[in-house]
Amino acid sequence: MPKHNRRRALIRRILIAGVAGAVAALVPIAGLNFEAVASASTSELPTMLPVSPEDTAEMVAQGVSESDLGSSRLVGQVEESEPFTMIGVKLRKTPLGSILIRTRSVHSDWSGWKVLEVEAEEGPDSSSDEFTRSVSSEPVWVGPASAYEVSMLASDVDDAQVVVVREELERSVVDATPLADAEILNGVNLNERSAWSARAPKSSPNVAAKVTLAVVHHSDSGNNYSQSQVPSILRGIQAYHMDSRGWDDIGYNFIVDKYGTLWEGRSGGADLPVVGAHASGLNTGSVGVMVLGDYTAATPSNAAVESVSRVIGWKFAISGVDTSTRVDFTPGSGSPRFAPGVAVNLPRVVGHGDVGYTSCPGSVSGRLADIRTRSLDWSRWFAPLLVPPGKIISTTGGSGSVSITGFANNSSGTGAATVRVTSDGKTLNLTANQATSAVGAKPNTGFSGSLSGIRPGFQRVCAVITSGSASGTDLGCWGVIVADPTGKSPVGGLAGFSGGMGSVYIGGWAFDPETSDPVLVDITVDGVLKRTVYADEQTPYMSPADAGRLGTAHGFSATSVGVLAGNRDVCAKIRNLHAGQDVTLTCVTVTAVGALPEGSFETAKTGTGTITVTGWALDRETQSSTNVLITVDDVWHVVLADKYRSDIATAYPGYGPYHGVSETISAAKGGRKVCFFPLNVGDGTNVQSGCTNVVVK
Repeated sequence: MPKHNRRRALIRRILIAGVAGAVAALVPIAGLNFEAVASASTSELPTMLPVSPEDTAEMVAQGVSESDLGSSRLVGQVEESEPFTMIGVKLRKTPLGSILIRTRSVHSDWSGWKVLEVEAEEGPDSSSDEFTRSVSSEPVWVGPASAYEVSMLASDVDDAQVVVVREELERSVVDATPLADAEILNGVNLNERSAWSARAPKSSPNVAAKVTLAVVHHSDSGNNYSQSQVPSILRGIQAYHMDSRGWDDIGYNFIVDKYGTLWEGRSGGADLPVVGAHASGLNTGSVGVMVLGDYTAATPSNAAVESVSRVIGWKFAISGVDTSTRVDFTPGSGSPRFAPGVAVNLPRVVGHGDVGYTSCPGSVSGRLADIRTRSLDWSRWFAPLLVPPGKIISTTGGSGSVSITGFANNSSGTGAATVRVTSDGKTLNLTANQATSAVGAKPNTGFSGSLSGIRPGFQRVCAVITSGSASGTDLGCWGVIVADPTGKSPVGGLAGFSGGMGSVYIGGWAFDPETSDPVLVDITVDGVLKRTVYADEQTPYMSPADAGRLGTAHGFSATSVGVLAGNRDVCAKIRNLHAGQDVTLTCVTVTAVGALPEGSFETAKTGTGTITVTGWALDRETQSSTNVLITVDDVWHVVLADKYRSDIATAYPGYGPYHGVSETISAAKGGRKVCFFPLNVGDGTNVQSGCTNVVVK
C-alpha cells in the first residue's frame, strides 16, 4: 500500500475509533442514528377497467380460485413507481369480494396474482386510544418492486386506497431500549428491536397484569424471503401498522421467521405483559406471536414451530401459568366473536381463527397441539430460572415520611431474608416474612415499612437484600413526593419534559407558600447544575386557592443545552425564601438525542513555511470547546476550537463564544491539500467541513 494511502487509512481508523469509543460509553436508548427507515404512504386506486377474459384466464392459471373472481371485477395498473418493498390495500369497509395484487420487481418481470387477506378482526381493542375504524389487507412483501396491478370487485372500489411501504437511509429516531434479565433471554434466543432497527413507538404501551393466553398468527405477507431480508420485512410491517392503520407500533408482541429466528415485536419490554394489537377484544392479557409468511397452503417449518413454543413457554413461565390448563378469558370491546365482559373458556394457546372470523394462521393451526405440548416443556424449563430474588411493589410519600412494600425470596429455605431500605439518609431494616400475592413471590416473603423524618419534595426510596440466598441483590430505587408537615417549604408541580438534540427541557410551576415573590429553580442534569431560572411565568396549573392567594405568575420553563445523548436524570430544585427548606420538586429521566458536530473551514493562509487555518467547530452535546482535526496532505494535527467568537455565541445560544479555530501549522514548501474535520462528542460521527489547495512559500 502506498504511504499516502496508509496514512489516510490510519486517519479513518482514528475517526471511527473515536466514534466507537464515544458510543460505547453511552447506554443504548432511543436516539438519532443513520438507519434504514420504512414508511408507508397511501394513494388513490389507479384507473380501474373491466378485467378481460384473457386476464381472467391468466389469474386462474396462476392459482387464483374461480370463486375469488367475478363478472364485475376491475383491474388497474401503476406502470412506474418509486421502488417499494410492501404493498396492501386500505378500505372503508370489509370488501364483498377478493382483492388481488401483483407486482413487477425492479429486477424481473411481473409476479403471479395473489389474494390479499383482509383482517378486520386484527387490531387494537375498540376501547383503546390507538383504535381506528379502517379496514386493511395484510401487507405483502414484494421488495423491491416498481410497478403494481390491483384487482377488485366494482362494488369494493369506493374509498379503497393502495398503501405502499418504502425504505430510505436517513437519520431518524429508532428504538434500541435494552432488555432486562439478559442471562435468561439468552435461553429465549430473542433478537431485540434494535436488531431490526425498529422505529420508536408513538406512545408508551399499555401493560396488563399478566399473560394468560397466547394467540398465534401468520403474516400472509409471502414466503419468498431470505434470512437477511427479515429485518426489512419487519420494518415494513411496522410502518404499515403505524402509518396506514394508525396504530402506535407493530401489532404483534413477537415474530418468528421461517428459519426459526425469534424477534421482539411491540415495544415496552419483552418480559412484560405488553398489550398488543393483534386480536381485537382479546389483546389485554394475551401475547400475540406471528409466524412470518403465508401459510394458507404452505407448511410451517419445525424450527418456526419450536421458536413459537419457546417464547410462549417463556411468557407463561413469567406469569406462573400452567400451560396444560384452559383459561376463562374475558374479552374486552371490539371482539367480532365474543361479547365483551363475558368469560369464554379457551385453551391456553389458540390460533387467531379460534377467537375471530379469519383463516389466520392458516396451516399453522394444524401445529397448535404440538405448540401447546412444547410450550409446556419450555415453561417448565424456564420456571426455575425466572424466580426473582425480590422486587419493590410500591412506594408512597407521606407527610415527612415514605412507605414501601415488596418481597424478597429466600431460596435457601433457612429463614426470612432481610431488606435494607434507605431514603434521604435514613435506614430501615425489614424482615421479608409477610403474606404476599405478588407475581413471582414465594409464600410469606413480603415486606413493608415506613421511614419518618424525611425532607419534603422528591425523594428516592431504595432497597437492598442484605441476608438470605440473594444477599447483596439491589432491588433498585423508586421516586416519591414527600409533603412538608409544617406547610412552609416551597411546593410545585411538573408540566412537561422532553429531550432535544443535545438538550433537555423541563417545565412546571413552583412557589413559596409564604410569599407571592417568585422563587428560583435550579435545574440539574445527572447531578450537575445546568441552569437557574425564576419561576415567574404565567401558569394555568396552580390550584384556584393558591392562584387566588399568590397569583399565577409562578411557572418556569428551562432548556439546558450541551447535554450528552442518552437517558439523563433531570431534577428541578426550588430554593426556599422564608421558613422551611429547599425542595427538590421532581427528578425525571429525559432522553437527549445525538448531534453531529458542526463547523466551518473558513480560510487557509500561507506564509513562509506555514499555513494558518481559521474556522469554528462545536458539538451540541457539550458546551465545552471541542477538537478539530486539520490534515495537511498526509500529516494531521488535532487542535482545540477554543478561540473567542461572539458570532458563534449569538448563533448558538447557551454554548458560549469559545469555539473558534486559528491555528498556524508548519508545512513544507510547495502545493499542499488542507482539510478540516470537526470531531464528534457523544453520539454521532466526525464530519468533514471542507478541503482546499494552497501553495506554501
